[in-house]
Amino acid sequence: MRMKFGLLVGFAFGYLMGTKAGRYRYDQIMKVLGKVAQSEPATKARAQATKMVEDATQRFRAGSQDDMGADEPMRAVSLP
Repeated sequence: MRMKFGLLVGFAFGYLMGTKAGRYRYDQIMKVLGKVAQSEPATKARAQATKMVEDATQRFRAGSQDDMGADEPMRAVSLP
């Protein structure tokens, strides 16, 4: 689902930037994109992304490298 949404957003952005249809078509596209941006799913996704970034920022500032609170990442191979 994420890939489809990303593909759709990329296509819309590319079309918007590359269109030769003129100002009228640009205004139509911007109106639709404005409605999409203000929709409930987009608002929820934006809030969820903001929360994830805030949580990651807090963990980073606290010095934690992972969810377990370790100060140093584990190594897959022990070094001599």
